[in-house]
Amino acid sequence: MSQYGWDNTCGGGVHWKELNEPSKSKHTCSTAPTGVLSCKLYQLTHEQKYLDKAIECFNWLQTYMQDPSDHLYYDNVSPDTEDPTQPGRMETNKYSYNSGQPLQLACLLYKITKNESYLAAAHQIAEACHKKWFTSYHSEVLQRDFNILAPGDAWFNTVMCRGFFELYSIDKNPSYLEDVRNTMLHAWFGKAHHISGLINDEDLSGAVSMNKWQILKQGALVELYALLATWESGKDQADLL
Repeated sequence: MSQYGWDNTCGGGVHWKELNEPSKSKHTCSTAPTGVLSCKLYQLTHEQKYLDKAIECFNWLQTYMQDPSDHLYYDNVSPDTEDPTQPGRMETNKYSYNSGQPLQLACLLYKITKNESYLAAAHQIAEACHKKWFTSYHSEVLQRDFNILAPGDAWFNTVMCRGFFELYSIDKNPSYLEDVRNTMLHAWFGKAHHISGLINDEDLSGAVSMNKWQILKQGALVELYALLATWESGKDQADLL
């Protein structure tokens, strides 16, 4: 960690950004990916320091950033004004990637440690994500009912789906991935897929028309199609995540 990464403000966690000085807030979107990367570094090197950091990230997220009422994660927290080592004002917005990365982290920690508590947490987070960011839908194009990814940032949702793929590699339960698959098939064969070859950045049902797109979100959708193709071909998802 750099000097502007992890420190004791807000009880721990990773600063959102560094620049010339650290940001004051600690974010789920900086701490959870740090934990995921730490797990991957441990898997490559077997150096204990990486596993220790991954566990530290996960414990901080569970202690401060997870909403116990729905098991999803808040966006960020600022230091307490009187005691900066304690968390203060909480930004309670919830975004799909902010819950998908702790989901992937819990899965990776289970793979490494075989501690059942991590797998239990992963199942809990996955169900919460599915409940929050999918909605019942009937596709005329596919002639089937399923839970479609609700309108939202394609990049955020793809990061969330990495967690579903990671969980599938453990429990082999395809239910979440079937909904992702049906969403992306509907998007491809329906109105969300434009004559330009591009796909809606946010509304994959195709109900909203678009005339401009963002390369970051289009790239995320390419990733999602690639992960689905690999999953359907029976290859090991862990090699891609």
